[in-house]
Amino acid sequence: MVIGVTGGIGSGKTYICKLLEIASLPVFYSDTEAKRIMDEDFSVKTAITELLGEEAYTVVAYTEDSVPVEKLDRKFVARKIFSDPDLRAKMNAIVHPAVFKAFKVWQEKQESNVTVIESAILFECGLDKYVDKTIVVAAPVNVRIKRLKERDNMSDEEIEKRMASQSDESSKLRRADIIIKNGQDDDVNRQIFALLKSIQEELFTPAPTVLPCSDN
Repeated sequence: MVIGVTGGIGSGKTYICKLLEIASLPVFYSDTEAKRIMDEDFSVKTAITELLGEEAYTVVAYTEDSVPVEKLDRKFVARKIFSDPDLRAKMNAIVHPAVFKAFKVWQEKQESNVTVIESAILFECGLDKYVDKTIVVAAPVNVRIKRLKERDNMSDEEIEKRMASQSDESSKLRRADIIIKNGQDDDVNRQIFALLKSIQEELFTPAPTVLPCSDN
């Protein structure tokens, strides 16, 4: 079984995934993997540079052979793509296939019969087609904004652009198989326990016995 976990920015989906990891479910963090790929994958870096220009990458160090080590300038890229839907779509078309390829490689190495993929844009990029169950982590907008300001020190303008770049929460909720409420006063542990119990029951409930038809 493959479970997809998503939610709007600041909803706390990564926190939920960490709880699932504690419960021994392997989790593939798409957003983290995307960052690694954008820093390390030569073909992806080349495509991003062609799309956004040389400013997309910054030299952060040099190897012993004086070869520059470049990292994505995330603030520059964010300013570009979160104010231009067309650029954002082109960026996603570069990164998402590479992330999905990495997920398939990772998944083949897992021994668990349940794996989890976390993605902020699970529905938007079509990843939901490859999972058996979707979980949407939901939280009130004011709670999400507070978390983003405390966690990432984001301005109101930055938060507004990030939220606008994702589908609204109501559309995610309509497509969810399971909803986990992660507001300030929600009992997340109880919801995770219920989720794990339902997964266990689904996996280990035997199929009904089909008796052969009688000729009499």
